[in-house]
Amino acid sequence: MDTPLEKVLKVGQKFSHEYDFGSTTELKLRVASEREGILVHGEDDEYRSIAILARNIPPVIPCCVCGMPAKMFDPGYLSADEHGYCSGKCAKKKGSDDDDDEMLPVVNSPRVGVCAYTG
Repeated sequence: MDTPLEKVLKVGQKFSHEYDFGSTTELKLRVASEREGILVHGEDDEYRSIAILARNIPPVIPCCVCGMPAKMFDPGYLSADEHGYCSGKCAKKKGSDDDDDEMLPVVNSPRVGVCAYTG
């Protein structure tokens, strides 16, 4: 943990990262570029240690009834991929016992659907 990232990774290098060993999500990553800069002052005039420079492409999970992009999923399953719904109407068509309040949102994370992760 004391080794600078620049000593371990180089631009263009592919690597993997396993997140949460209890319900592991394996990420396959690539170093797209590097950036040198200064830390930016925050609102309270302290330096911020983290700034978002890029975001991943949100996962596309199709509704298991109609195929439209899912907005929610049934948390009673391990994978949101097979149990996503675009609306409560499609969830009822599929026969899910859950109503909209018990469904979880599809969020921009590779962990969507894992252990009821909601972002």
